[in-house]
Amino acid sequence: MKEVFVTKGVVILEDVPVPVCDDEGLVVKTQFSLISTGTERDAIKKPDSLLKVALQRPDLVKQVWRSFRSDGLSKTRELVESKLSDMIPLGYSSAGTVVEVGRNVNEFKVGDRVACAGAGYATHSEYAYIPKNLASKIPNSVSAEDACFATVGSIAMQGVRRSSAKVGENVVVIGMGLVGLLTGQILKAAGCNVICLEISQGKLELARKVGLEAGILIDGPGLVEEVERYTSGVGADSVIITAASKSNEPLLTALSVCRKKGNIVIVGNFPIEIPRQPLYEKELDVLISTSYGPGRYDRSYEELGRDYPVAYVRWTEQRNMAAFMNLVASGRIDLKPLVSQVFDIGDAENAYRVVLTQPVTAVLFSYGTEVGGFRRVYETPTAARRSGKIKVAIVGCGSFATTYHLPNLRRIDDYDIVAIIDHDPLKSKRLANQYGAKYYGSDYHELLDKTDIDLFLITTRHGSHAQITIDAADSKKDVFVEKPMALNQDELDKVVKAVTDNGIHYSVGFNRRFSPLALRAKEILSKLGGATMINCMINAGKLPGDYWVYDPKEGGGRIIGECCHFFDLFNFLIDSEAVSALGTSVLSNLPQFKSEDNIVATLKYRDGSIANLVYDSIGSNERPKERIEVLKAGRTLIIDDFRELAAYGCIGSLKLSRQDKGHYEELVQFARVIKGESASTISLEECARATRTTYEIAQMITGQKS
Repeated sequence: MKEVFVTKGVVILEDVPVPVCDDEGLVVKTQFSLISTGTERDAIKKPDSLLKVALQRPDLVKQVWRSFRSDGLSKTRELVESKLSDMIPLGYSSAGTVVEVGRNVNEFKVGDRVACAGAGYATHSEYAYIPKNLASKIPNSVSAEDACFATVGSIAMQGVRRSSAKVGENVVVIGMGLVGLLTGQILKAAGCNVICLEISQGKLELARKVGLEAGILIDGPGLVEEVERYTSGVGADSVIITAASKSNEPLLTALSVCRKKGNIVIVGNFPIEIPRQPLYEKELDVLISTSYGPGRYDRSYEELGRDYPVAYVRWTEQRNMAAFMNLVASGRIDLKPLVSQVFDIGDAENAYRVVLTQPVTAVLFSYGTEVGGFRRVYETPTAARRSGKIKVAIVGCGSFATTYHLPNLRRIDDYDIVAIIDHDPLKSKRLANQYGAKYYGSDYHELLDKTDIDLFLITTRHGSHAQITIDAADSKKDVFVEKPMALNQDELDKVVKAVTDNGIHYSVGFNRRFSPLALRAKEILSKLGGATMINCMINAGKLPGDYWVYDPKEGGGRIIGECCHFFDLFNFLIDSEAVSALGTSVLSNLPQFKSEDNIVATLKYRDGSIANLVYDSIGSNERPKERIEVLKAGRTLIIDDFRELAAYGCIGSLKLSRQDKGHYEELVQFARVIKGESASTISLEECARATRTTYEIAQMITGQKS
């Protein structure tokens, strides 16, 4: 399918696979999409220089510095360069026909016409995956061409709702761009007296064409007096600013025309620098309107489909879209005069040339109505594959896979990267080109019957690990899966059964046991008698509260998703069976710190050893992330952030030139296992043992049985 992207200020039309349909959404065949001229002009601007970004965002500089300290110059450079060359999908307002629905979607069916919203979802593409709360059914009397305005219309609708404008009130709208023109029409439909303020006479004339008769040039004489004339001396009850500006002039204008105890609603983008005196004298309320309405930027609403009860949140972004389309259906909003041009999606380059060089209001892409076959995996013409190599399919290409696994696979002669699958079809295509893969796409199912794939390397979000493993095992593919193996005991049992029944080679990304420092420590400890004591301090850092890792179905939480690493390392170093586990957590009164992120877990082993994990997010991020102290038979070993091993009471200290957590070596050893060679590896039972420990600890701390 065709989709429009921008990279480094250049618009590109790419042919990419159709996205997969997740459980909580729809796949929509797009008929029309709207170019948001203001927003997309900004997106196409040439990116700032690194120096300017550094001056504006010192927090990003700190992130780069931390990456340099832990990963070295080469990986940090790769990370920065990949961010600078990212291809960003354009568009966020479209309309089309549903061609596929997710398992948990009951509100829509195939064949429904829907308006679609959301950056990264309702893109300029022939097909789009849309979460169900970002889609709204189109009324029968509304065309898809008009319905593609619904997202921008909901932005206008939310600004009006924030103003609490009532029938008969005077409302000034500053800025007659697309959002301003829609805002004025919504206010008029609600029975308000609308006054339009603009710096362009041409835009005021366009406002009159859609029925907004009262228009004033901002830089004309007697602005305040003119507003008072239109309002019979009262002034504006509300001012809605939809203009964009590099200065706070729109806000100063709003302060001058708003009556005492009125309100000002900010929709447009400009510096919010408010002089106190006029605000104080008039006792004005200044309000921010956030995009399409309640639900925006809430992952549980937008991605996971959890709607807000109508009794408590009357107007969500989805309901705003529906309300806007109802106004269009009733004829109270006129969109035809706003459409400057309609381009076929194949003519994207000319469309953006017009957007960037001409004074247009709304430009549309058209896609036609024909529904073609879904292509979710493409085959590329590549050089002949290397014979005798392990042919790998990468499933999931987030930052971890692109930073570690893909470069390492290319360096290891035993592997041949044959396929790359990702939820983002463009990323899979670009990485396939970069690494010479034969297949790329969005759906791993289409690779299961490929005879030229030996190994599935799974690095998707945690909730899908178990099912992809089972599907791959049932197709007789070997599996390397990043942690965790599964999110609960039932999934784990099914994974173990599938791996065992199918006799495949299997490993989990418990990489730390393959670090040269862990291997050196193991070598020293194996020569000593008696019990071992381990104290492991992990400075995990704080994540956003709505981060996907915390979702029980998608991430499973950090205990299951991350602590498994350290439980496996304990088992490796102690080489005995854990017979009991105890977990407790900090009870923080600060909502930004989650109790389950701040835990102490203690494992007791059959040979009398004890291992203690302190995993926290409440400490300073300036200290090292990982420190492991091992005590045994009068010796002390300290692994400091997997850069240095200090040995006390014995010989064996080791300092590395850069951090090495074993990501490379674990793949080397797994290749040897697959080839039937002697290797240091990790058994299925060892993987399952560390995983079961996470379930025990998580249940003690959260009370939820896994």
